Amino acid sequence: MFRMDPSVQDLFPDFKGKGEEELRELFSFETQATLMINIFDEVVEKLDDMDSVINLLQKTAERHRQMGISAEVFRKIEEPFQITLKNCLGDRYTEKIEGIYLTFVKLVFDMMCEVMADDGS
Repeated sequence: MFRMDPSVQDLFPDFKGKGEEELRELFSFETQATLMINIFDEVVEKLDDMDSVINLLQKTAERHRQMGISAEVFRKIEEPFQITLKNCLGDRYTEKIEGIYLTFVKLVFDMMCEVMADDGS
């Protein structure tokens, strides 16, 4: 993600100015990655209750907006996130899986960015 757009790294005070190896050694980097994956896991677990999914994504988006992260900035991590999924899955990342993940990730990001872009008016 940071290689594709280094400006995103500056949004994380602990990550600012650190190289890839340094980042991998930071507990806060691992924690951030785990939090992100946990949101997606929770969405999958709640798919039978879309009100809960929407509520979770709205709260997550609002938290990011309160930290000063705009929908535009948030969109910058969508593609790197998809690439990371592909790299993590390796041979299991088939065309069918790609279609599912692209749709799923786009849905999650679209819902969150809609909240982040809403100015409350």
